[in-house]
Amino acid sequence: MSNQDHLKKLISYHTQRLQKLKEQQALSGITTDPKVLIEIEQIEAQLVELQSQLFQPEKPPGLEAPPQGNEKIVPTTIGVYIRNQDLSIQHFISISPIISGWQFAAQVYSALQLKESISAPGGFIGLRFKYQLLFNNTPLLEQLSLAEAGVTDNSIIDLQVLVEQFTAKKTSISVEYRPARESEEMSPQMVRRLMEKAFGHLSEKRSKK
Repeated sequence: MSNQDHLKKLISYHTQRLQKLKEQQALSGITTDPKVLIEIEQIEAQLVELQSQLFQPEKPPGLEAPPQGNEKIVPTTIGVYIRNQDLSIQHFISISPIISGWQFAAQVYSALQLKESISAPGGFIGLRFKYQLLFNNTPLLEQLSLAEAGVTDNSIIDLQVLVEQFTAKKTSISVEYRPARESEEMSPQMVRRLMEKAFGHLSEKRSKK
């Protein structure tokens, strides 16, 4: 099988897969699983690359250009550590360095099973969460790829957890979680129990490694 035929088969396969995913997206609407949206973006990028290869003339054997000494090679997969020292979280994840900051965030939230909120029995008091990923103390931009942001193999990404406390009468502003931070809305013991309920599974994963 020639390289052109191989590319055509790959394009056909990815096109069919993309069509099924877009049908699923159309049915689900705004409730579409983020994993589906990520795969759609990845397949669309793959199709662009495959089509560009398909329409490039094949070079005769022996005429390939030698690699340039200053050409930067981007690996297909890298491993990074997601950490939050206040919550004793350190989680290793393998990802592609060419995905965007938004895609990376979606994968991290899914891999770590991060919750949007947690409440005490009865549901009248609890915590709501927002998250931000930082590299070298700088937020990762949604539109930049990880490679463009300078993230490499074994990089450490800090997971910033913003906590909003709510009760039946009042909702606090979102603040970064600190174990020693005082609260007017609920007792420190209640906050600690809710945080353990929300993030305890990540501490358990770390202790088992």
